[in-house]
Amino acid sequence: MDNPNTESYIYVYLSVGGWKSQLCSWDEEFQMVMPEVAGICGYATRLEANLDAESWAYAENCTAYLTDSKDRNYSIRFSQWSMDEFTIKVMEESV
Repeated sequence: MDNPNTESYIYVYLSVGGWKSQLCSWDEEFQMVMPEVAGICGYATRLEANLDAESWAYAENCTAYLTDSKDRNYSIRFSQWSMDEFTIKVMEESV
């Protein structure tokens, strides 16, 4: 079974240039997940960056870890094999 920590993922963060999405991938040399590339531009709102991250996660067939407008964390993973189906898994909020 594959180590789940080696899977690529996308997350959204607030940068100097606005809200951005970023792809993180497994680095064999350092044996850890590292930032690979950031989205093309910064957005004025987190919602716009979330939409970008969701579409990017679909294209990369990976999970997007996002935060909604009420600061609740959630993840979304689209299946490229079934365009109509996707799953949303609510992550436990950290205490």
